[in-house]
Amino acid sequence: MTYDHTKSAANENAPSGKKGGRPSDKWIPWYFVFFFLVIFVVDGFMVYKAVTTHTGVVDPAAYERGVNYNAVLERRARQLASGWHSDLSLKGSRHIDFTLYDAEGIVVPEAFVTAELVRPTYSGQDFTVVLHEKADMAGQYAAAVDFPDAGYWEIRIRAEKDGMLYQRHRRVVVELEENRDGY
Repeated sequence: MTYDHTKSAANENAPSGKKGGRPSDKWIPWYFVFFFLVIFVVDGFMVYKAVTTHTGVVDPAAYERGVNYNAVLERRARQLASGWHSDLSLKGSRHIDFTLYDAEGIVVPEAFVTAELVRPTYSGQDFTVVLHEKADMAGQYAAAVDFPDAGYWEIRIRAEKDGMLYQRHRRVVVELEENRDGY
């Protein structure tokens, strides 16, 4: 038996002059098209969601707050040195009660008290209410509130009297009446 050197393994797998190779080879360019089409669709969806959804909570004066941080620390030190303290409660998700005490534990009457109600996760619902002193209880302040939505809220109290500023905040969970019944 003689060996034919013109028929090697490499020559057996080479195309024999017929058009194309394997039948699946004609789909290879379409795999690239499909891959990039999927990328464009996913990127387009992400751009759409980024443009149309809420941007989150953004502080428009972040730089100014950072520059004035030493003043914040000074106010905090003055408040601690004053000895003033308070009780703050949210009753039934509709009523804020606040009592302000001086260093001796005596209630502080006739202060100007406001409560800023801040939604930590959504800036569009923040609002401020004035707490009025109860007629029959000096030094105790209250306000009815109407929260637009249930969830986490932060109550930021600001009380001022005779040049003294007292601040306090507390995070609460608000459950609206209609949410308790499942409606």
